[in-house]
Amino acid sequence: MKKEQLIQKLMKKNKPTKRKEFNHERKTSNLKIIGITGSRGKSSTAYMVHKYLLQRGYKSILYSSVEIDSPISYKAKVSMENPMYDERMVLDALLEAEDYQADYLILEVNERAISKGLTEDIPFDIRVLTTIIPGQNNLYENYVGLKEKFMLEDDNAILITSVDCQECINLSQKLKAKKVVTFTSEYLKNFRSVKENVDYLFDRIDDDFDSINGLRFKIIHRGKEENIETSLLMPFNAMNITCCVSILDTLKVYDYLSFKEFIRNFEIPGRDEIIKYQGRTIIVSLNLMPHLEILSTYKKGNLIVVTGAYGDGYVDWVKEFDDDEYSSKRQKDIIFTYNYIKKYADYLYVTTTDMGSTDVNQMLDYQMSLFNNMAKSEKVVDRYEAIKKAIINSKVNDIILISGRGNRRILCYSKDKAKIFIDREAIRKIIEDRGD
Repeated sequence: MKKEQLIQKLMKKNKPTKRKEFNHERKTSNLKIIGITGSRGKSSTAYMVHKYLLQRGYKSILYSSVEIDSPISYKAKVSMENPMYDERMVLDALLEAEDYQADYLILEVNERAISKGLTEDIPFDIRVLTTIIPGQNNLYENYVGLKEKFMLEDDNAILITSVDCQECINLSQKLKAKKVVTFTSEYLKNFRSVKENVDYLFDRIDDDFDSINGLRFKIIHRGKEENIETSLLMPFNAMNITCCVSILDTLKVYDYLSFKEFIRNFEIPGRDEIIKYQGRTIIVSLNLMPHLEILSTYKKGNLIVVTGAYGDGYVDWVKEFDDDEYSSKRQKDIIFTYNYIKKYADYLYVTTTDMGSTDVNQMLDYQMSLFNNMAKSEKVVDRYEAIKKAIINSKVNDIILISGRGNRRILCYSKDKAKIFIDREAIRKIIEDRGD
């Protein structure tokens, strides 16, 4: 389906939320739409691609969980749990791209959007799969199948896929698009015995690949080796960067020297943002896994965690997950997570994340019980105070991971009580108030 036809179809079913009329004369044929899915890395990769396009002077719109970045959207610069929530949001994105005469529209595609059929009619120019981790989202029994569906439902798009896992390798052999681009690491290519040619590989430059100060590696493509240095942490970000390069190069907008400078001190809001403070490294992140395992290899001091599980009834949750089956699955996830924290963290501050309709003290007391109320954990209901305690009580060489919210702006205490709260801003205020 062409972009104009899709807009007309959606217009009939959904009233646009921001416009009195639609300009039928303006053409959208030059717009390129990029959809990025995967178990991990989709939001970071989408954000990287978008920011690089902006730096090169292109007009780009981003709909991702990191943020909505659209110059003519009322949702601009807001993090979004579900960036493709429903048909109306898809229509908004397309209309904004049309009105703005954008060159690119970048959509982060999660499994819910695929299961709801929101991607079926979108004429993507490029579809991207970052990776597949079976069991990553146990709310969907056919989780792997949903990722495959996204890549298989359109033979007209260019398909870019990782071949870092057996599921991705199996899928790559099913793809029938005219152009399929693959990427992975040199290590995983050998480990998985990938016999086919891989278009974009990353590999170590030397033993100093991964450290608390960032990553150093090389990307190999078209017979060239390009060295990359970045302040981004975690080895999986090397994979995300390689994916980003494969997308940009496929779009014919990639320039090594400009990208090298672009990525050197790049930050992704709420995805492992780093704040250095008096010999400590404070990291704001959305996730605990596999971050704690990786951070434990960096540490010279203690690894301190500030986090807390979600309660029930968070205002942005979609209603189909608000049932007993979901609660049971989430309970198992909480137990698994706290066993993971026990294994790698030296100290934990259990605090409010987003509680919704759940009693805060009851929820946090349950989480404390998973540690058997050991001395290495402490309940601090107020999130600001928990972060403050973690910083004040830390020592030189400690790593402090503030997890669970990323760059979310609204902290929900109940269904009718919330306030603006950004972890990154809380950290900066605590440091500023200390005067050092």
